[in-house]
Amino acid sequence: MKILRRNDEFKKAPDKSVQDILTINAFIRNGWKHCSKKEYKDYYKVEETPITEKPEKLTKENKNKNKHV
Repeated sequence: MKILRRNDEFKKAPDKSVQDILTINAFIRNGWKHCSKKEYKDYYKVEETPITEKPEKLTKENKNKNKHV
């Protein structure tokens, strides 16, 4: 599997057969460039924010309060 990049657009292309390699070469002639897997992952990396507070558990009393409101 090869990853190709043009500006901020990425494409994954298989490279198992001769036809696949010819397709990749056509993309390269049209301005696409090879891209590393790390570069691809870094671009789409989403930072997870740790949850510091746990959500309040619903008890019978809380459920009844919500119904009467």
